[in-house]
Amino acid sequence: MRRCLFSIIILLLTGIIAFGQNVTVDDIIAANKPEQFSAAFVQTKHSSLLKDNLVSKGSIVLTKPGKIHIEMTAPEAKVSDYDSFEEMKGFGRRSPSEKDFDITLLEGDGYILKMIPRRSALRQAFTQIVVYVNVNTLIVNKIIVYSRGGDVTTLEFSDIKTVK
Repeated sequence: MRRCLFSIIILLLTGIIAFGQNVTVDDIIAANKPEQFSAAFVQTKHSSLLKDNLVSKGSIVLTKPGKIHIEMTAPEAKVSDYDSFEEMKGFGRRSPSEKDFDITLLEGDGYILKMIPRRSALRQAFTQIVVYVNVNTLIVNKIIVYSRGGDVTTLEFSDIKTVK
């Protein structure tokens, strides 16, 4: 749970550099660096070791300069507050950035960013991250993380609200 959410938070607040015909780097960075981001989420983890998928639901609020509030509602209620990305942990001492990935921009119902980790520590955790970006708002609305062991974690956002 923490690793996937951590990835999303990093992607949202640090911005993702991508190149597209109608999208500039500045547009994507600006869209993914709001003063506040809030959304409901559903996280689904598929593991070959488990009979059923693990499903978590809740809400997340991100505020600058990196404050994070996560409220889980299912499968059990839990509230977590963090003052920084480093406090969340999950990827070592430093937060991953777009420099840590080979990023390919694809277009579908929105923009799709296929991210392959460059750093060895990240490659040990997962093989790729696929990020879905709303074509109108340029805000991330879905992430799929493919773990090295074959697990697949999907994080979908709804009721997304941003404050510039």
